[in-house]
Amino acid sequence: MLNMLRNLTSYAAQRSGMFGVGQFAIDVAKDVREGGIGIGALVGPTIEQFTDVVQLLGGHKQFGPMVLNALPANALYKNAFNSEAPDSAGITK
Repeated sequence: MLNMLRNLTSYAAQRSGMFGVGQFAIDVAKDVREGGIGIGALVGPTIEQFTDVVQLLGGHKQFGPMVLNALPANALYKNAFNSEAPDSAGITK
């Protein structure tokens, strides 16, 4: 419960613009922590998808999740293909 509250508070602070230009560094650190290379957070979705394809070709990413993330409105249906059901609020732990 505490972790969920921490995540929601962090998300709200980031979306509010509270960190200003420092948000770029936070985005890069989050991208690296989640297995990215950091540059995707700085250059936008087009280049980020290009780096995903390069990582796929290099064997660092799987095809299925990459395609689902590239499709429009993927948050509406990407959990339909997961084996575990999301909680009622749609927030993952």
